[in-house]
Amino acid sequence: MRFTNRPQNRRCTQRQGWRRAPPESGMKRGVAMFAARQARASRGVSRSWKWLIPMLVVGLLLGLIAPTVAADEISSGDDGSGDTGLGVSGDGDTASAAISGSDAGTVSVPEPAPRTEPGEQAQAGTGGQEGTGAVVPNEVLVELAVPFEVEAELDQDRQREQREGIAAARAALVAELEGTQYTVTHSYDVFPYVAVRVSPEAEQILAGSQQVAAVHALHYVRPLLTESVPLIDADNAWDTYGATGEGTTIAVLDTGIDKSHASLHESCLVAAPGLGPSVRAVGRLGLNCKVVNEACFTSLAGCPDGSTEQHGSGSAAPCDGLGCFHGTFVAGIAASDGDDSPIGVAPDADIQAVQVFDTMDNWLLCVLFVGALYSPCEYTTEASVLAGLEHVVETADDHNTVAVNLSLGSDAYTAPCGPDAVSSAVDVLKGMGIATIAATGNDGEREAISWPACLESVISVGASTDVDEVASFSNTAYFMDLFAPGEDITSAVSGGGDGTYSGTSASAPHVAGAFAIAREEDASFDCTVSEIEYAMEISGTPITVTGTSSYDIPRLDVDNTILWMYLAAFLGYACT
Repeated sequence: MRFTNRPQNRRCTQRQGWRRAPPESGMKRGVAMFAARQARASRGVSRSWKWLIPMLVVGLLLGLIAPTVAADEISSGDDGSGDTGLGVSGDGDTASAAISGSDAGTVSVPEPAPRTEPGEQAQAGTGGQEGTGAVVPNEVLVELAVPFEVEAELDQDRQREQREGIAAARAALVAELEGTQYTVTHSYDVFPYVAVRVSPEAEQILAGSQQVAAVHALHYVRPLLTESVPLIDADNAWDTYGATGEGTTIAVLDTGIDKSHASLHESCLVAAPGLGPSVRAVGRLGLNCKVVNEACFTSLAGCPDGSTEQHGSGSAAPCDGLGCFHGTFVAGIAASDGDDSPIGVAPDADIQAVQVFDTMDNWLLCVLFVGALYSPCEYTTEASVLAGLEHVVETADDHNTVAVNLSLGSDAYTAPCGPDAVSSAVDVLKGMGIATIAATGNDGEREAISWPACLESVISVGASTDVDEVASFSNTAYFMDLFAPGEDITSAVSGGGDGTYSGTSASAPHVAGAFAIAREEDASFDCTVSEIEYAMEISGTPITVTGTSSYDIPRLDVDNTILWMYLAAFLGYACT
């Protein structure tokens, strides 16, 4: 068994949230960028001395706070349904140095890996191998010691046997944990993992258990914004091919969605005596046929009903406080029907709203662990993201889900990262014909992109401007996949109407919407996820990135993508 922490092969440490359109964000972003530069490079005594006192104060406060928020908030034998507090210990940058077990001895956390530069391959267990970011105290993702294969490669009997094996190993592990303080925050049916909030006694059980293959640290992951549809030729694709995403669904794993927004509240056609399915019922019955499925998965009871997991109507709409602003904006870019905000890339596509974020209401902890300069702040972890992805796997056939959007991220890597638990889920989705798209991050890096965009099976998307240049804030790397518009993007906001923001959070849903269009048009042939991705890349407009080295990355062009798919199928090259 091994205990792993994501190696620190990274470039950026600041918040990867949205950058509001000028002039409102100028001061906040300027402070964040200046602080990050101070942390990354030596600027001389004259520039750095003024940060000494604040750093000492923060260190002192953290030293006072950390011991007081203890593991006694972990309930004994909790199966994950209860609400537990956030236990904070350590310095937030590394996991506990070791887990002791009578059989396994001491299992050490790997040392931070050296940075991998462009052109170099990350070695297993080193750079890019398992993520970045501040570690979530007392919470781990346990990898179960059972055989696992991507379900798309198995027949139904073997799929059932694999799931039964996962369930049996999980039950055996939970039985071993009885008598210690622990909370199962997420359990999974499809993937061989279980997320647990643990006490030191429970850590010892995990270290010695024959049911455990590895114990992975969890990390704080942040949400990562003019009408851009014509720039990527989506409107031409509508006109030429009549493809608007109809009959497809885009899963948005985010902060939730305001489904009452007029642009995301499509009327339902319901049957009426003598009229057939032609009565618009949304006004009288409150029906919504745009947001077709809702779910919530959080670690600290962040769902609307106060639980860690919720399903059904209203479960992805925590629209008070920070609420569902980010998710609503992202969903509007992908699939707004244009009623009360600019039209989205795939206006007739449906939305699957999956809320995966918790809220932290402590300014100091937001700064130290999430990298946000404000409070309350939003964060998620790999465990909640994995739970959301598993929900998509299990419901995809019901809704014809074609793409998953992840406008979220931790710190950045200079080489492809993984494999990890989330990449396993992405591979399963890919085998089902579902693309996973992620934002590259907003720290202005030119040789590094954020997790999970750095995972090889994920389609990574950076931000471009309306004149096809790299947006100044966008992370880029030689191994990223696409650009899409991300500067001064106008989309739906919670509460109604629209707003204009910048960030790679806005870029990713352009590509998710494009996949919905491609999949609708794909009904006449049969493209894999990789073939559609290749069509997007080979038919896009190249944008040159200049850093230590120069390289070209294509900007999405939806009309050209569909044309290339037809051409490839006609020539028998692909999509056949």
